[in-house]
Amino acid sequence: MKKLIAAAAVLSVSILVGNSAQAQTGPIVGYNWSGLYVGANIGYGFDNNRTTSSPGIDTLSQAVSGPTFASGAAPSFYPGDQTGPIGGVQARYNWQFGSAVLGADAEVDGAGISFSSTVHTNAAPSFVPGTLSVSQNLDFLAAIRAQLGFTPIDRLLLFVNAGPAIGHVNYKANAAYPTAPDFLAGSTSKFELGGTVGAGLEYAVLNNVTVRGEYMYVSLASRTMAAAVLPGSSPDHLGASFLYHFQNNYNILRLGVTYHFAPPAPPPPPMAAPPAPPPAMAAPSKQMFIVFFEFDKSSLTPDGKKVVDAAAAAFKSGKSGVAIAGYTDLAGTQQYNLALSKRRADTVKAALVKDGVPASAIDESYHGKENPRVPTADGVREPQNRRVEITM
Repeated sequence: MKKLIAAAAVLSVSILVGNSAQAQTGPIVGYNWSGLYVGANIGYGFDNNRTTSSPGIDTLSQAVSGPTFASGAAPSFYPGDQTGPIGGVQARYNWQFGSAVLGADAEVDGAGISFSSTVHTNAAPSFVPGTLSVSQNLDFLAAIRAQLGFTPIDRLLLFVNAGPAIGHVNYKANAAYPTAPDFLAGSTSKFELGGTVGAGLEYAVLNNVTVRGEYMYVSLASRTMAAAVLPGSSPDHLGASFLYHFQNNYNILRLGVTYHFAPPAPPPPPMAAPPAPPPAMAAPSKQMFIVFFEFDKSSLTPDGKKVVDAAAAAFKSGKSGVAIAGYTDLAGTQQYNLALSKRRADTVKAALVKDGVPASAIDESYHGKENPRVPTADGVREPQNRRVEITM
């Protein structure tokens, strides 16, 4: 359980560091995993039982119950498996940074993962055969998990997660012998603390609906319960007890469906007011130069540098009113592309100024993926649309 808690702490720290960076490593193309998710899940839990029993630690129990265990009239191990369904609701919030997705998840589940075992002991010297039973049932599980994932292809998310967990477990034990049908009994119900780690995948079948499959390993605190000899069953044994040692480890496979409250797209920036039209009698002829860029780049190519030099030469030959406008293709989000088109416009302006064009003579604007030179569907990488237009 200590390893689970340590893993949860490491993953939680990684999410805090990722959120503090506030930097997107690249354009988010296609499905955006950021936002709030609310959904339901159903699954199945299983594990090998590890329940054991021993005499009580007090002097009377050691004297009375010790020989019972030593002779085989009381078993030290109860074989069997614990299995059963689990299901509930969960909420999660994701932050996407390029292909990396960080998330925080909370869930509450009802469960029926149970174990029961009955052992019939053989007769031993001075003892009679006995029937001894134990049972254990996890009926509630809640967890808060940090999640780290990445998107190898559009709409598919692979993830790992870890975090603290709490479960409610019911325990019961009893023993009966022919001479004492109600020899010994004990029961208790406890909330047990622990942790969980897991991994899985999630796919966005629709823009607002995802399906999810995952494996969880849950380890809760173990429990030792004392079962005392019942009054009237065996007066010479009254006050003695058996100890039952229960483990709470669970393997869980489950499927889930979530609704994605996707964050709204940021509004486009206000368009710059068009310049006043020149007088009709003195309308000068306009000239345009187009500088093309590589995908997701804002640095000039050798060909782009030649176009900027030609535009600077035209200005020096008598042109005026230099206007530059930056654009991108239709891949990526509008927010990211606005920043990219501004960087491209800034690069061209800096090159013109270096070539001798006064900065005060340049009117700069940027538009992201609006007004494509070659109309395409959203998400298409079209080289003709990655440009800065210089007009004068």
